Amino acid sequence: MDVKILDDQGSEVKDGEAGNICVRSGMVSNGYLWGDDGQALRSFNGWFTVGDQGYLADGELHILGRRADMILTSGKNVYPHEVELALAAVPGVAAAVAAGIPDDLRGQRVVAGVVPSHGGVTATQLKAGLENILPRDKRPHQYFALSELPTTDRGKVSRNTLLDWIGSQDPRARHLDR
Repeated sequence: MDVKILDDQGSEVKDGEAGNICVRSGMVSNGYLWGDDGQALRSFNGWFTVGDQGYLADGELHILGRRADMILTSGKNVYPHEVELALAAVPGVAAAVAAGIPDDLRGQRVVAGVVPSHGGVTATQLKAGLENILPRDKRPHQYFALSELPTTDRGKVSRNTLLDWIGSQDPRARHLDR
C-alpha cells in the first residue's frame, strides 16, 4: 500500500503539511456498493481518501482526525484529536473530548469536556497544563467537567452529544469557571 498526503485539488503537499490521507493499493475499492454522494470516498488519479486528515513527517504518518470534525476558528484549522491528546497529558484528566461551537467573532470556538481521573480539576489547571503543549490558537475557550464521556448508542465518543449537553445545560457537563 502506498500513502500520500494530497490537498483538496489532488496535489501532493510538503512533508509535515496537513492534508487528505490518500492511499493506493490493489485492495482499495473504487466506491461503495450502494453508492455515495461523491464525498464518502474520493479519488485523485487513483489515490483514494475517505476524508481522514494527517501529515507525513520523515516517512511516518500522523493522523489528525476526520475532516468533518475539524474546527475552523479565526481562519485556522484545529483538529479535535490534537486538543484531546494534549488534554489527556494534563495531570488529573482521565479522558477528554473537544468540539467546535458557533462563535460570531471566530466562526467557531474550541470547547472541551474532561472526565477527571480523581477528585476534580479546574479550568485554571487545564489552561496551565496546556500552556507548553498546545499553541494558544488551538486551546479551548471553555472547559466542562464531564461525569462520563458522551457516546453514541454504539459506544463511540460523540462530539455532537457533547455539544448537545452544553447547549441544554445537561448536568453531565458542568461548566468550569476557574
